[in-house]
Amino acid sequence: MKFERHESYILAVLEEKERWSELGLKAVCSLNTDKVILPAKIYMNGEPQIIYPIDGLTSLSGYSSFAGDIAKVIALVDNSEFLERSYVQISEQYIFGDSKDNTAKFFVAPVIREDAKDKECENATWGKQCESVIEKMTGQEFSETFGSIDHLLSGMNTEKSFDKLEDKGRDENSELVLRYQGDYGHFALYDSADIFRIGNSVDVEGTITINPSISRLHCVIEREDGEYFIEDANSCNGTYMDGKRLQDGEKIHIKNGDKIKLSDMEFAVEIR
Repeated sequence: MKFERHESYILAVLEEKERWSELGLKAVCSLNTDKVILPAKIYMNGEPQIIYPIDGLTSLSGYSSFAGDIAKVIALVDNSEFLERSYVQISEQYIFGDSKDNTAKFFVAPVIREDAKDKECENATWGKQCESVIEKMTGQEFSETFGSIDHLLSGMNTEKSFDKLEDKGRDENSELVLRYQGDYGHFALYDSADIFRIGNSVDVEGTITINPSISRLHCVIEREDGEYFIEDANSCNGTYMDGKRLQDGEKIHIKNGDKIKLSDMEFAVEIR
């Protein structure tokens, strides 16, 4: 695959024996993070093309928090059955930053080659390249500072666990996770905000673009005194709690282990 850089977007150009993974593209669009540049389908001369918008972003040449940012993206990719680490583009010329929120931005290109090598081999090669890029971005010796990509991810999880132990008993630091596994793939939505909107739009916190039956603003989850509540947002196909459809204006308490259904997608609730 080749990439052509334009003023406001990157155009992904498939080469011979390559094709897009449609499930992979849907999975990318469902990643719940601001660190991934979401792909968009456009038509050029009547042919569909995939682009990655970069308007307002700048190329990164050095960034001390780069390792933490890419670790979060890798963790999300690992959590999807339709994505591979090697889909994350790590060529320095295609890694961007956003001065507004001081974070690195990556694009994930799920392209399948008919003559591809073993996925484990591809991911291992990608891992070595990733280590090299992290060294250049952070100015730190990778093996001495992080050990390996998996150790980097483990350290991120340990840091999260430490933070939770440190803040134990503070309800405002709880997190609600909605896990989905079904016809549209496997992914999760993570909610640690006081107000968390879910819908088929990039303008909400919980974006679900893979299912057209999800309304643009489908439902809203609110956190009050450490407890979570869900309310339907006048969606077309309904919000359900344990099989019961929510009525207009009805706000239902969410408990660990509950089942929430948005249209035809059922999510398992985990509060941690």
